[in-house]
Amino acid sequence: MARLSTIQITSTQTYDPDDCTTAGWEVTLYSDGHLSAESWSCWQGSTSGERWVTDPGRVDYREPEDPETTADDQAHVEMIASLEHFIDDACGWRQTRKGYVVQ
Repeated sequence: MARLSTIQITSTQTYDPDDCTTAGWEVTLYSDGHLSAESWSCWQGSTSGERWVTDPGRVDYREPEDPETTADDQAHVEMIASLEHFIDDACGWRQTRKGYVVQ
């Protein structure tokens, strides 16, 4: 397996980091088009820090044709769509860290 890029292009969160009872994911897009999804939780007794990644090329990061949409906006839409697919069946994602129990 080829080494994945470490150059981050953009990221988005599906949770509110200012909310003390929040849970969700931080999804990051890397320069080779692979995504990482890291869980975040503030709920007592839940797990946090679980991390999953895709293979390179999952997201095609380029300037969109619509001048009203930035490349980051388009990437965020694709990242969330890919994450929703992951939540449904984890197809194309592999776990790289199990996470830990919040005490």
